[in-house]
Amino acid sequence: MENRNILLAGFIGGFVTAIFSSIPYLNFINCFCCIGIMLGGAAALVSYNRLSAALNDISMPLAITIGITAGLMGAFLSLLLSWIVYLQLGHWDIRLLQSMVEQMEEVPQQLEEALQLLEDRAARGFDWAPTLFSNLLMFPLFCLAGA
Repeated sequence: MENRNILLAGFIGGFVTAIFSSIPYLNFINCFCCIGIMLGGAAALVSYNRLSAALNDISMPLAITIGITAGLMGAFLSLLLSWIVYLQLGHWDIRLLQSMVEQMEEVPQQLEEALQLLEDRAARGFDWAPTLFSNLLMFPLFCLAGA
């Protein structure tokens, strides 16, 4: 029963993390110290506390387990949700950046080169491996901090 509650709480926290990391414009909240990812860890702890029958204090090893579980589940859920967003909207973030650059009066050469690199990378399609790698590094760490 305990493991089931940990996994369910991890799934809920991972889902919150995936929403804050994958939905366009909502993912900008992570610019503030990855607060959206930390909210996933906090949501996992709150949901575990509500799912467990005993409403006593959660021990530190249990909080660490729940935070890391939420981060790992969030990494895979975010990859799935990012792929769905990519199928619907394509590389929306690169188009946003291009529209911002077009409004500039004078564009520095370095910015033009960086934008060209992004466009070349976007032409390859959805990069699932780098996305998953960075998610697996960041999400457990910040979900743990939120828990």
